[in-house]
Amino acid sequence: MELSPASNSPHSFTTFGDLLKYLRRRARLTQLELSITVGYSEAQISRLEKNLRLPDLTALRALFIPALHLEEEPQLAARFLELAQSARQEDAPLPGIAPYKGLLFFDESDAAIFFGRETLITHLARHVMDLATDAVSRFLAVVGASGSGKSSLIRAGLAVALKRAGWNARVFTPTAIPMWMLQKNLDSTSVESAERVLILVDQLEELFTLCHDEMERIAFIESLLSLAQDNSRKITVVVALRADFYSHCAQYPLLRQAVAAEQEYIGPMNNVELCRAIEEPARCGGWEFEPGLVDVLLNDIGAQGTSEPEPGALPLLSHALLATWERRRGHTLTLDGYHASGGVRGAIAETAESVFIDQLNQTQQELARDVFLRLTELGEGIEDTRRRAALNELVRQSDEAVQLRVVLNTLAEARLITLNEDSAEVAHEALIREWQRLHEWLTQDREGLLLHRHLTESAHEWESRGRDPAELYRGARLAQAGEWASTNEESLNAVERAFLVASIEQEQHDVLEREAQSQRELEAAHKLAETQSRAAKELRKRAIFLTGAFVLAIVLAGVAILLGTQANQNASEAQQNAKYAKSRELAAAAISNLEEDPERSILLALQAESTVHTTEAENALHRSILASRVMFVLPHDSALGSATFSPDGRQIATSSRNGTAKLWDARTGQILLTLKGHTGFVNSIVYSSDGKRIAATSATGDGFTAKVWDATAGDELLTLLGHTDLVSSVAFNPDGTRLVTASIDGSAKVWDAFTGKELLTFSGHGDQVFDAAFNSDGNRIATYGHDHFVRIWEANSGEELLVLPFEVDTILGDYAPFGSLAFSPDGMRIAMTGLGNNANFVNVWDATSGKVLFRGSLGHIGPPFDIAFGPDGRLAATGGLDQKAKVWDTVTGRVLYTLSGHTHDIWSVAFSPDGTRLATAGWDNTVRMWDLTPAKEALFIPFANSETSDWSMRLSYNPEGTRILTDYTDGNARIWDANSGKELLQLSPQNTNILNTSYSYDGRRIATANEDNTITVWDGQTGKPRITLVGHKDFISQTAFSPDGTHLASTSFDDKIIIWDLVSGKALRRIPGLFMSVAYNPDGKRLISSNMRREGVIWDVTTGEALLYLPGWHFDFIWSVAYSPDGKYVALGGHTGAIGIWDAKTGKQLLKLKGHGARVSALAFSPDGKWIAAASADGTAHVLDTATGANVLSLPVDSRGAGGVSFSPDGKRLAVGGRSGVYIFVMPIDELIALAKSRLTRSLTIEECQQYLHVASCPAEP
Repeated sequence: MELSPASNSPHSFTTFGDLLKYLRRRARLTQLELSITVGYSEAQISRLEKNLRLPDLTALRALFIPALHLEEEPQLAARFLELAQSARQEDAPLPGIAPYKGLLFFDESDAAIFFGRETLITHLARHVMDLATDAVSRFLAVVGASGSGKSSLIRAGLAVALKRAGWNARVFTPTAIPMWMLQKNLDSTSVESAERVLILVDQLEELFTLCHDEMERIAFIESLLSLAQDNSRKITVVVALRADFYSHCAQYPLLRQAVAAEQEYIGPMNNVELCRAIEEPARCGGWEFEPGLVDVLLNDIGAQGTSEPEPGALPLLSHALLATWERRRGHTLTLDGYHASGGVRGAIAETAESVFIDQLNQTQQELARDVFLRLTELGEGIEDTRRRAALNELVRQSDEAVQLRVVLNTLAEARLITLNEDSAEVAHEALIREWQRLHEWLTQDREGLLLHRHLTESAHEWESRGRDPAELYRGARLAQAGEWASTNEESLNAVERAFLVASIEQEQHDVLEREAQSQRELEAAHKLAETQSRAAKELRKRAIFLTGAFVLAIVLAGVAILLGTQANQNASEAQQNAKYAKSRELAAAAISNLEEDPERSILLALQAESTVHTTEAENALHRSILASRVMFVLPHDSALGSATFSPDGRQIATSSRNGTAKLWDARTGQILLTLKGHTGFVNSIVYSSDGKRIAATSATGDGFTAKVWDATAGDELLTLLGHTDLVSSVAFNPDGTRLVTASIDGSAKVWDAFTGKELLTFSGHGDQVFDAAFNSDGNRIATYGHDHFVRIWEANSGEELLVLPFEVDTILGDYAPFGSLAFSPDGMRIAMTGLGNNANFVNVWDATSGKVLFRGSLGHIGPPFDIAFGPDGRLAATGGLDQKAKVWDTVTGRVLYTLSGHTHDIWSVAFSPDGTRLATAGWDNTVRMWDLTPAKEALFIPFANSETSDWSMRLSYNPEGTRILTDYTDGNARIWDANSGKELLQLSPQNTNILNTSYSYDGRRIATANEDNTITVWDGQTGKPRITLVGHKDFISQTAFSPDGTHLASTSFDDKIIIWDLVSGKALRRIPGLFMSVAYNPDGKRLISSNMRREGVIWDVTTGEALLYLPGWHFDFIWSVAYSPDGKYVALGGHTGAIGIWDAKTGKQLLKLKGHGARVSALAFSPDGKWIAAASADGTAHVLDTATGANVLSLPVDSRGAGGVSFSPDGKRLAVGGRSGVYIFVMPIDELIALAKSRLTRSLTIEECQQYLHVASCPAEP
């Protein structure tokens, strides 16, 4: 941004400093370069431009005019000297302390100059005091828009006011580690001893922007609310929250309730308050305003008359005031100084731009750009916000450290950033909004910036974990980061660079090792075997022919045998190692094919497992089975345009490009009938509701017709003539008496389905009509056309009832019937797929009102060509250009299954009548049948609603292994059939929501921890409530039944474990402490719990005495606990992914295991105690060997986190809870292999064998 007058006339400048700045920039000089030329210091030049130093006329004539090239511009030189003379005649700025903070907030030390909010401060202080004395929960939310002055209000206002009233106030921001910040502010003895304590959390939005650990967010929220409800500690909690983050609170029910119950909204100041905020700080310092300046300031922020100032105006006003004060004359803030600063709107941008251009050289500017980008939190769906970064993160190269310090100090002196001992951050988010240059930086390569931010955080995590190779990038993530870094290497800091180098080296090492290991080991084996075989033969000869002692002959013969055996053994070991390498290579190939062809992945994983059993092969089998749902493939001799089930689900009808339609057995895939008559591409086919007739249309070649056949005999019954262009679709009405067809001729027609008589014509689209459908009662017809409207018609009269517009740039192709529509089974909704240049979308409307219920792309790459509702109306399927079909929830838009395997476009999708299967027809000449039921051996129970935290993913088997109990996302709990996945029972407490669940050891009872801090015990068979336990006052984090079922232990954020008697419902014992998890040992005499002090504690259940303290890991909260089945060991799961196993009697740590990259949400021992399974917030489940610590399995579950884990009683199944649903994995390898084979519809092709097995022909199937 160049500072320039409205015209190029030198008389348009009114101050010497502004004209000097203009001339210097015109000469393309920085302040440093000009200072060198004229012999001034850089600071002196800066003060001249700010009108803070009187110019020397002699120096101007002798030095400045030549340096600024004014010798040949006498008028401009004269004006330059004129303004300098005027400046000398004016009052020089008097020294003093700035009365304004600019972009910085007013802190407690600034209370003396904080004005304008006195009434609100008094009101807030009274509100807090009332809460402290009378309220059950001492929690208050202070909510306001960005730039409303919340931080200043609570720091320089509320905190100071309550301190004066004798309170002890602690103010902090959450940062990326909110629990540590809270603990730090609670650890002080002064907090514990104060009569009244105020915990003031400023910028609560950092909890959502900087803290990326969902569990820590929840723990922080629950801890705050627990403090606010603990009468023994007399702590009041106040949080300050940006209004645009208000909706984030709604995701956390307890926080949502607390904020809704007690909040103060901070509105804009009125004119009287604004005048005080402007004038009083200046008056305190002895400064004055030029008449009219205050009115100009108010006018510029939109506060004229009774009008309120513009949102976010306060930081802009504060910065403009500071910039005006810096341009003061004597002790007066002037209008000229205000205008020279750039005014309210331009002051921040002008300051930033001036510092960037004038005070930084090119190298420093590049560093400054990187600093500002790193200090901005990149919003996704929300505005960009400021981000705190460690100083060492900002150092890109060691030789830039000195220059970086100069840059940081320069920016800090200009109050654009704030520097702490070890971190930096932008002074105010107004800078991010107002500075055009920064805005351009943030939008130029947004995707690259997001990649870099992920790299920064991953590298930091890698460094903090001692450069653990498990944290390195691999595969697609590494490829993306490497491609970006290749053109942005100068933006990387040392840790990021080392992280990428290590990732690349590890990837290269892995690839080379896989390729070379097999050959190396085989060659070594042959050489060793050959050498040792020769030695063995020589010894045998000597043993036979030597004429020495008999004993010596026996000894030599024995050695010969030994050497021969050793040679064979070494050869065998080398060959075995080669097999391991090959198995791992094939497993990797299986994983890489999951997105493209899951069936190929199964085939490769089976080859890997048949080569030799490896962890990688078993992992690949699990993942491949989970991804593959194809039941069989129906090959056709031509591309397919449509597929549909018969009403009884026993047959499938398909239409194809070669002019035929075929009927298939839907279970076996056998062809039953071929329907002929069309001569062109048969693009649409449908059964009548009784299954006795089939109608089909042709898009090319036979006179624009539709035909009807007898579905049993295959006889042609009718030909519908009347359209004048291609017929794009056909549909029966529900009773089979009518047909509707859509055509490229711009019309839809209704026909008598028995006589073929044309009954109605709909011509409202005026352009191509792509699809038409009846609703469920046959009284309405929907049509979809090239005019970008869906139209709904009365089916008997032809009256147009409703017009539904959809947004799309272009429908491609003059005669391309892309897209389709479908009514839901109840006729209440209508869905449509469409094709646009930038929107591959699906729309769902209310079919009566036309209200849009859902609009989204579902993740298809390219257009979805077809859509179909499932029989329950909740699920729908789409298929399209990306060769994938997606089954999704029409209410939430969440995709439940992505079905891959077609090698060309999918043109048709159809549910079976019972919803258990999906047929897809593709341009690859195949129909594929997909199983949508949870298979008995590899179950996935999808949750319809997945918008939940991972605390709502706890689960457990009943003792028989026939049922699974889960928390659910709607506040209820569910019991599912462990084999079929069918929902058996729903537990729904009255007037509250369920937070977590547990089964009793005999399965006869279920405990649910509820949102109202109660516990309900239910009948495990009927689902009826039996008793309610009341006693906790805060969030109940876990419950556990005693082995004999007579007691229940519960942990809560109200700082206690309660042990309950389940007969009387009374609390038998209370154990104090802030606990997260709890578990009984097998005999019920001991409990293991985890607390917020990073340790596990073993308790005596009878006495409540702590028997053992198991220290966890520094800065690693313990989130999960488990007892081994024999009671000899306990396991603890940590915040950073560590798992430890301790001796339950001695407290000695036996193993520290590492399997996860994030918090361990749940732990479970296998029934035989050989394995321990862990679910993690990183979205995976790991199975570890309890004896060795080896990672037995790594099972990816849900990218958004896994929260529960449970072995079946026989140990053959492992259930893991994710946000999408419950995943059940088969543990015995022989059953897993049998399951994999049952999922196959084909073998590896010759091409696949050559590519992946490196053989000329395919071997026998494993």
